[in-house]
Amino acid sequence: MSKSTTIAFYFMIGKIARRMFFLWFLLLITISWSQSNKTVIKKYDNAYDKIVKKHVPFNKNNKNELYKSMDLLPRMIWGKLKMKLIFKKKSKLNNIAYLIAFYDLNKDKVSDQFVLQTKEGKVLNQEFGFIYDLNNDEKIDYIIYNGGSIITIDNAIYYYFYHWIDTDYNGKIDTVVFNNVLFSDESRLNSNNTLWIMDSDKNGKPDVVNFLNTKIGNTTPIKAFEGIWSYKTISKRTESVNSNNAQFFDPFSEFLIEINRLLNL
Repeated sequence: MSKSTTIAFYFMIGKIARRMFFLWFLLLITISWSQSNKTVIKKYDNAYDKIVKKHVPFNKNNKNELYKSMDLLPRMIWGKLKMKLIFKKKSKLNNIAYLIAFYDLNKDKVSDQFVLQTKEGKVLNQEFGFIYDLNNDEKIDYIIYNGGSIITIDNAIYYYFYHWIDTDYNGKIDTVVFNNVLFSDESRLNSNNTLWIMDSDKNGKPDVVNFLNTKIGNTTPIKAFEGIWSYKTISKRTESVNSNNAQFFDPFSEFLIEINRLLNL
């Protein structure tokens, strides 16, 4: 074998070896990614099962722990798993035409997430959320809606969600939790601060508004002035809730009813 032939032979062998190594590397990454997905899904499903077992049905004594546990759920899977589209359905929420796309994140063939799209099909960046059936009656009763991101008081990026809860499973939202609020003299968001607006007597009107620090479980009732509760949001705006507002929960309930209708639940 000549010197040039020998060089060509070893060059070819090296080329084949490099290709084999590259293919092996891709296979290893694919296997690791698949196992990582399975691990995330298993942790997510286990966490959800524990929440249902420990905190359902909803009551005033377990609301803080339920909220904290539910708020962690989307963070376990958001951005880590590729969503599998189940279907899209036409909708008309608030007299605006939408397509609502439903996705399955943990591959159990049940919708976990929804994304609002325009009637032309363009995805609306912030318009999405996660849906749950806590009492297992085949009706969605808990919606976690994306609020956005902001820098918190400790200089961390925080993705905040709004929680819309049907506490008595009658198909209407009676409790909303906002975590984009400021306490007294605070100038930046504290991710532990939440505002709870509740209809405790189920007459369709707000009757309880509380600040709740989820870290220490400290509840601070807001005093109503002539039937109006006021609070500040992270945008420094003052918002108010009127105890005579029979329509306050309607937009949230409308969304819940539409989600269940589209899912044929």
